[in-house]
Amino acid sequence: GSFLAVSNGRSVFAFRLDSAKSNDAHDPSNESPPSALEVTPIQVQLPSKLRRVNATALHFCGNVLFVADSAKRQIHMIHLKDETGGENIDEESSELSMSTFSIPKHQQTKDVELPIQSIHTTSSGKYVVAMSHYRNHGIHIFQKDGNNGSAIYKHHWTIPSLGGFDARPAALTFMQKKLLAIATYQSHIYIFDLENKKLSPWSETNGFPIQSDTWTMDSICLRDFPTRLMCRNGSQLIMSSFGTFSVIDTNQPIPEFCRFVPEKHIRRRIYRKPVPLDIAENPWLQPRVSKPITDEDEESNDEDEEETDTNEKNKDKTSEPDPDKISRACTVCLQYNNILHMNFLGPNEMVVVEQPWLDVVETLPDPLQRRVYGCN
Repeated sequence: GSFLAVSNGRSVFAFRLDSAKSNDAHDPSNESPPSALEVTPIQVQLPSKLRRVNATALHFCGNVLFVADSAKRQIHMIHLKDETGGENIDEESSELSMSTFSIPKHQQTKDVELPIQSIHTTSSGKYVVAMSHYRNHGIHIFQKDGNNGSAIYKHHWTIPSLGGFDARPAALTFMQKKLLAIATYQSHIYIFDLENKKLSPWSETNGFPIQSDTWTMDSICLRDFPTRLMCRNGSQLIMSSFGTFSVIDTNQPIPEFCRFVPEKHIRRRIYRKPVPLDIAENPWLQPRVSKPITDEDEESNDEDEEETDTNEKNKDKTSEPDPDKISRACTVCLQYNNILHMNFLGPNEMVVVEQPWLDVVETLPDPLQRRVYGCN
């Protein structure tokens, strides 16, 4: 891109990036690589109103900068000029055109006021999407009205609630020109047709909201939640979390079981139906009754232990699903862990940035005090 925008929590700054090749001729006898491009940032004077905005999200669509002002529930749109000059940052600039459109207010009864998390646009700029992590009314779609020079955005649609608390939107991306894919904290995916304001045929087969019996039996993101959603070839969705990423083919229905790569990875979970969160994660919430233990109770406990061992052995034999039920329509990759970023470099080339925890621990200082297990 030609521009860079940053925010320090108090104001917004924009820079035009001027790049030039190094004048030093590369010597073939020199084994060192040639010099890289020299990039010089030149600050662009923004309107005075924008310098005092606490921006929570920034997004570029060509030379148009979108700035999210969560405090006022507004999005500012500034047309930047890709021209030389303008190095004097003290001169007041009135040439940059700026427009503002507000996010509609909805009655939030129990939700905390959450900031605008991200802004997304189609490649043509026809649609602008503002996303926050609200359970209700968290995604707002705006549609362009007018030509590029005098275009303004008007509110087009607000995505309805996607279910319960864990169904809050976590990530989204555009598919083709009018389809919007949304991933929730439950690792469920919804695809909406923005023009017709309805679900796509693929999502209609999964139901709304998605139930456990209409979605895959596997935990796609394991214990994590989606942090990024990308589209490839207009039909494949890549959903990543901190420890996994999955590839879902929307040309096929969601399978009952997904394919794991590598197949025998240590972090691969045993196939089983999901259990309620309060019992699975918090077993101490189950009611307990205290009573004196008798000899009959001890005998019954021994029989229960033998029965449990038998069930565990049978469970190990039948834990793997039928290979015929595993589909390539959903592939979960467990090869990487602690994923910080991932994106495509080309049609068939993707980069994954990961940060191993051991490298982080090595940078930490020695502990001030370490308690030895078993000592008072």
